Amino acid sequence: KLIYEVKRLSRLLRSQGWQKEEIEQGRLEMVRDQIKRSTAIGIDLSTKQWKYAWKVEDVATVWDSKEKKKIRGHWWLMATAKIKRHRLVPLIGQIFSHTSKGFVSMNKEKEKFLKRLKQLVRGAGIWLFDRGFDSKWMVSLLGELQVDLGRLP
Repeated sequence: KLIYEVKRLSRLLRSQGWQKEEIEQGRLEMVRDQIKRSTAIGIDLSTKQWKYAWKVEDVATVWDSKEKKKIRGHWWLMATAKIKRHRLVPLIGQIFSHTSKGFVSMNKEKEKFLKRLKQLVRGAGIWLFDRGFDSKWMVSLLGELQVDLGRLP
């Protein structure tokens, strides 16, 4: 099954001492040339629930807007590009919680994530967001970053 292959690959990468950033960089190098100015890049803030994992670091109580309840887990920021017609490629992801070391605020985590994404895709793509990114502060940040949010016809 696919889940077992993913777990095996994850253990192999960890045993080789690879860092998350190295893996992300390698994956991006494979698809970077396919990310054009018109490539759709979806950025989503979601949650990751850990029902039975008791040794996961920095687990906190977070609000799951899909389930409409508090859960034991992390916040999860993810960026995905739509390459070619129907191929979705995960670009970068970040899991964090308000109990994580160095956590300042949700806005700072979003800002770090978006700046890192812009650097990795070299400013390309049309960035698409859900309603979790609709604050005045976020609109101001996106203006500073000068990312393409699409155009009306």
